[in-house]
Amino acid sequence: MKKNTKKITTVLLCGVMASATLAGCVGPSDYPVEEGATVLKLWAHSFEDWADNLLTEQVKEFNSILDDGIQIDLKFYGDDNAYDTAIAAGFENDSVADIFMAQYDRIYTYLKAGYIAPVGDYLTEEEQNDFFDTAREEVTYIDPDDGQEKLYACPWYLEPAMMFFYRKDIFEQAGVDKVPTSWEELYAACDKVAGYMDSSRNQFAISIPTNAVELTWTTYGMIQDTTGGLAVDESWLNSRVDTNEEGFKNCAEFWYTMSNRTYAPIASLTPEGYTDSVDALCEGKVGMCLSGSWSIGRIYNYYPDAVDKIGVAKMPTMSGDQSGVTSCNGGWTYVMSAKMNESKRELAAQFLRWYFFNPENASRYFDAAYYCKAPTTKSVKDYIEAKDKSINPEWVACVNEVAESSVMAPSCAWAVSNQIGQLFEYMLNHGKEGRTFAALFSEKIAEVKAAIDTTISQPGYEGNPKYKTS
Repeated sequence: MKKNTKKITTVLLCGVMASATLAGCVGPSDYPVEEGATVLKLWAHSFEDWADNLLTEQVKEFNSILDDGIQIDLKFYGDDNAYDTAIAAGFENDSVADIFMAQYDRIYTYLKAGYIAPVGDYLTEEEQNDFFDTAREEVTYIDPDDGQEKLYACPWYLEPAMMFFYRKDIFEQAGVDKVPTSWEELYAACDKVAGYMDSSRNQFAISIPTNAVELTWTTYGMIQDTTGGLAVDESWLNSRVDTNEEGFKNCAEFWYTMSNRTYAPIASLTPEGYTDSVDALCEGKVGMCLSGSWSIGRIYNYYPDAVDKIGVAKMPTMSGDQSGVTSCNGGWTYVMSAKMNESKRELAAQFLRWYFFNPENASRYFDAAYYCKAPTTKSVKDYIEAKDKSINPEWVACVNEVAESSVMAPSCAWAVSNQIGQLFEYMLNHGKEGRTFAALFSEKIAEVKAAIDTTISQPGYEGNPKYKTS
């Protein structure tokens, strides 16, 4: 280790903010930094307290390396709109961060706007290949300057949006002897669990996403598996609902059945809806729950006594074949600002290398998250698999397996995808009115088709930048 020879001074690591909500920043006033070092601004979206605290701690550890010429100035934004506004405003007035977090489906938007630089230019080929294909391909785009495919972000984690959670004790008491893998098996389990639950106490067989927004982003995996694609084809220029209506009809009937047979409530049982829906499972309000992989963290954090009572599995599919896509992935990445000069980009890459490609550093986030999110690099996954863990290993393996085979959330216009969410919401909301599914579907599908066709035919609507015609 190199001897520490540089002078240390003390500063408050909190710079001037763009107009936005500030959730927090690194450093008490006596925090030591390296005098004369280049300060790189890092903007982070605020998540759970444990995640914010961990990133703060890791930035302090990086800053304690006092001979690398780099210091990180970390700021948190606690609101989605404020974060997006700060990024846009920062590029207009040259106050934007040098490194900032970005969701997968925002990468192309930032690239088009000229906000981000190709991270891949500053990483080795070995480092780039360490990312799993699913994640790497999602952040790879054509560089408009030289026409080459390049990595535009460091994928941070993959988070399956829909998995199947169930109460082992309730299954046993209700006579469910098999974890369902198909929709028909799920309906059979719902029949038994519904008979066991006390409807007079607002108990149900299963909790599900309940509104159009939730039913949009949680069901990409279901749609992919059932119809062979999403609402539009790979070019984003042609509706698949017109040519694959039967597949979308099958998906819609699943949500109709949930409502029509009173398997699930059509209003959330928990304060934050789908986000904290597993709480209802832990509290015995439902015997099953469709929820994202983050629910594993919620169980361990808030309901540790329920851990041994709960099982985690892949989302059941229409056919019962769970070897393919059963969910979609969400998650976040780290990107570099295009405003930086070459020397600063090299320094930013040093921080990203320290954060992403040192398995001991990178694994700490997944440790603290109870492995409810999947790593994006092979080296971190291998490192985690070799560790002794107190978390249920079957849960960890299930999250990783689902994530690696999941479809990524599409980056096409939200108005397109949301039409499918509205179709599913319509089935839920009207499923108990006594009308047949066929009548409801026929009534709504024409509106959905027309809305999608209108969106993709509007001037300025963009096709998929990755679509290849040959």
